[in-house]
Amino acid sequence: MMQRLLFILFLLFLFMLEGTVMQWLVPDVWGANWTVVPAFSLVMVVLISFYFPGHQGIAYGSVLGLMHDLTFGHVIGAYLFSFTLAAYFTEQMAKQYRRHSVLVVVATLVALTMQLFVIYGLYSLFDITQMGWNWMVYRLLVPSLLFNVLFTIVLLRPLKRWLAKMGASVEE
Repeated sequence: MMQRLLFILFLLFLFMLEGTVMQWLVPDVWGANWTVVPAFSLVMVVLISFYFPGHQGIAYGSVLGLMHDLTFGHVIGAYLFSFTLAAYFTEQMAKQYRRHSVLVVVATLVALTMQLFVIYGLYSLFDITQMGWNWMVYRLLVPSLLFNVLFTIVLLRPLKRWLAKMGASVEE
């Protein structure tokens, strides 16, 4: 129980980190012509979806997605939908394949790509963004994927140990 509470506090810490400190460290603030979208919460949703049984990832994805909508979003439900969709996709992938660290990184790549495309598509549909397709892919998607996959790779082993303490199935 205590491990679960600490884990939820860690998720809240990552959520606050991506909205505060990371906004000062992204390259476009310092004059670069590309940007990074830190998605630590989504990476954690992918890990939860991959390693925990049942639909815990979908539940965490829904809550964190709604928190993103209320804090950063322009449309209520966009992040809720994209996080939940990414969690569902990851759960289905975890059911089909062996749980290996490489597959977790691939699932993270696919989930991040899916989430960014859903948000871009919804924001384009409702005319919230005027960002062009090429600009989004080359100056936002690729740097964001590289940054968040690096985050996943760095934290995967310690997080797997922690998730195992909470009863997750992390064998390879």
